Amino acid sequence: MFVRVFDKENNLYYKSVVYGVIDSGYYEKYIVINPHTNNFELINYFDENSNVQIEKIQTQRIDWVEYNDSHLLIFKKKCKIANKDLQLTSFVGYKEVFDNFDFLSSILEHRKVAVQDSGIEIKCLTDINEWNYIRNQEDVDNLMKNMVGFHDALMTSLVVEQDFTSTKVNAVFDNSGWYGIVELCFEGVLGVKLCPAKENYSNEIYGATLKLENEIILWADNNVESEEDCQQCSYIKSLNLKWRKID
Repeated sequence: MFVRVFDKENNLYYKSVVYGVIDSGYYEKYIVINPHTNNFELINYFDENSNVQIEKIQTQRIDWVEYNDSHLLIFKKKCKIANKDLQLTSFVGYKEVFDNFDFLSSILEHRKVAVQDSGIEIKCLTDINEWNYIRNQEDVDNLMKNMVGFHDALMTSLVVEQDFTSTKVNAVFDNSGWYGIVELCFEGVLGVKLCPAKENYSNEIYGATLKLENEIILWADNNVESEEDCQQCSYIKSLNLKWRKID
């Protein structure tokens, strides 16, 4: 699982692989890595005002285990031996996280554990070798440079996929005159609009916009400053963007 996290204390956003989800419903808490502090942190899904602090980008639970009820007796027994009064009603995540009592009990007690002291293996995104992820402004600039600002590119397909909790859009652009054919995958989609060319006009793109701000991606087939400027153009807004050259 991959999410966008709001760091309320420092008023900023970051993205992280999820290492475990503790409890459920309104009391759900996520174990993530804050890259700004280099700590594992335990983040409530809702803050005290019921505002969401976790937004899901990828929902797959590859290699995860699920423990509840009788499966938690081992943890409760270890808590009793260690004289710790800790509450845990369910756990979904990596087995090594649940099995590491020192780490799990510490993050429940203190809400954060330094990565170097955790004893937990850092996880990579499962498709990191198949896609180029847009993580920072340098990645944005490189994609725009490769695609020559999407000049003369044609969006040949736009596919929307949804499950119960997330939306993904895959867009293929033919920019053969400059770079080639490229697939862009927008994950955690927040908005999408297709605005075809009018009669007697071409669907080829003259120039496009790609912005990354507060860990949110905005792509548009025109030069814009924000989503509010996209009334007359196609745009996609999402929590994440990855891309690959397919021809």
